[in-house]
Amino acid sequence: MANVDAAFRVIDPRSKKSVFHIWRIEKMNVVSVPKEQYGNFYKGDSYIVLSMKEIKGVFDVHIHFWLGSDTTQDEAGVITRQLNWMILGGGPVQHREVEGHESKLFMNYFKPKGGIVVSLSVSNIGIDDIISVNFIYLEGGHASGFNHVEHKFRQRLLHVKGKHHVRVTEAAGMQWSAMNHGDVFILDLGRVLFVWNGKEASVTEKRMGCKHASSLRDERAGKMKTNIIIVEDGTEDKMDPDELKMFSQHLPLNERNEIQSKEAGGSDDKMVIKL
Repeated sequence: MANVDAAFRVIDPRSKKSVFHIWRIEKMNVVSVPKEQYGNFYKGDSYIVLSMKEIKGVFDVHIHFWLGSDTTQDEAGVITRQLNWMILGGGPVQHREVEGHESKLFMNYFKPKGGIVVSLSVSNIGIDDIISVNFIYLEGGHASGFNHVEHKFRQRLLHVKGKHHVRVTEAAGMQWSAMNHGDVFILDLGRVLFVWNGKEASVTEKRMGCKHASSLRDERAGKMKTNIIIVEDGTEDKMDPDELKMFSQHLPLNERNEIQSKEAGGSDDKMVIKL
């Protein structure tokens, strides 16, 4: 348990400073998540999220245990065993968060704030200094040997959905059948990001789709030039010939009839709690 204790000691439970910190379970140990990866959650992993903040003279402490849909029972067990250590001497409120059904409080931590410069020292990150992020679900996990650097340039289809709290989920594959008319999708080809706006997608989803694409482009600055192309549902054939050729290599227009209805995409704000 020495490795676990060391990971937690970046937080001083006696400190009266606001703190926001995330840990991930790796090989049965708890490891700090780099701040630049805050908001990225792998479906095959489990996470601990700590929020400590003074509100009207009272120190408010919340611990969230986030479980991915593909997390192992062993990782979930590690989360449980850390409860006693994480009491921090103040009886924090504990929350169990399940992928796709997170609490409003949890989602608010990752609400984009924009233009914030944070310290590079993890121990100095305060809850009011969180970098601008969306909440992003990613396939795989530590056990599957993921690589965060390679992930940024891997071709994929991202699903942007939500009314008040927008989630970005990596689709299982790049095909029209994974898409629906009620949401926004980003076809990430590395050097080109196609932001596809479903004809019944909300204004919030469209705005956040563009914002997330811009964030991906900025992350790649200095490594590669990335262009963003907005594609409206039903106007795919109006793209520039070169753009259309690239787009249709992954999403052939003759298969476009496989797009699902808005209803098939589910409700933007209905939350069903899994026990």
